[in-house]
Amino acid sequence: MEVITAAEFEQRIQETWQADVSTQPHIQPHIQRHTDAFDTVYQGQHYFSNDSTRIVELRSDLLLEIMEDRYHHSVGITGNHDDSQDLVSKFYLSGYHRVHTDGVDNCDREYTETSQHSYLFYLPNVEETECYFAGDRIHLVRIYWGLDFLQTISRGLDKPPVLLQKILEGDRSTAQFHLNAGHLTDAMQTTLQQLVQAPYCGLMQRLFLESKVLELLALQLMQLQEPDNATRRSPIKSSEIEQVHQAKEILLSDLVNPPTILELAQQVGLHHMKLKQGFRQVFGTTVFGYLSNHRMELARHLLSDRQLSVTAVANTVGYANQGHFAAAFRRQFGVTPTACRKGQF
Repeated sequence: MEVITAAEFEQRIQETWQADVSTQPHIQPHIQRHTDAFDTVYQGQHYFSNDSTRIVELRSDLLLEIMEDRYHHSVGITGNHDDSQDLVSKFYLSGYHRVHTDGVDNCDREYTETSQHSYLFYLPNVEETECYFAGDRIHLVRIYWGLDFLQTISRGLDKPPVLLQKILEGDRSTAQFHLNAGHLTDAMQTTLQQLVQAPYCGLMQRLFLESKVLELLALQLMQLQEPDNATRRSPIKSSEIEQVHQAKEILLSDLVNPPTILELAQQVGLHHMKLKQGFRQVFGTTVFGYLSNHRMELARHLLSDRQLSVTAVANTVGYANQGHFAAAFRRQFGVTPTACRKGQF
């Protein structure tokens, strides 16, 4: 894996866009930015990933970020949280990434954040390396809540949550922590989907989003305070994540005759139930859900090139029956393979 600084990462992104423009001067760099009074959306495609990020400033000290990144190349990014005094809540709908950090008492030197879990952390002035892996789709909701907001909602309370007391008392040098709050509950899942698919517009949407953000924070704090929380299922180990990625490569190496789950698990040395759990946590889908998505994405690319017939594309991605292929393609993209090949997509 290539490990670079955050500044080098940004430079590589800029170089990608500049190279696109120099070789194809008729196009614009692959980034778009849309902004209104409180809502900004960034969409971009570069060397490392395809990115879509929505940032909503609900208050001056309460920020919502909804992010979806699909990585083409593995990369480790070394950066510093600087003097950020924000608490951060993260809710993973899919994907995972690994983090290496030093010098934090209440934080492992290496940890992972995985699909279907939520995290709460406070890490000002911490340097870390965040590792992302080719083939991953990271879809998450992140909430930044500043100290002013924390003080406002804690005002008048005799006993604020213990993990926040040091921050409220100003003992921020020893208050650093990173916590796995546990597996996303059904209530969290519902609220997250409402956030991602927010109805309304303008002021009504802003009020709706803020209400759902506050609901998520309450659900997460409740979960962290529950003793022996039954919903806290530990994510798979780092070594097992490597085996899941190895299984992904084997799975995609033969689209016509892919191995069964039992065969795949045996080849990488994992129990088949652990392999299923790993695909859910790392890729946010089942083993063969991942295979199907890959087949369809490859089919769309081949059809867009118009070098192969629809039948040849179906055979290439592992479908002997063209009708089954057409039905699967339409379910995924809403158009037929023939329409896609004609450029009607």
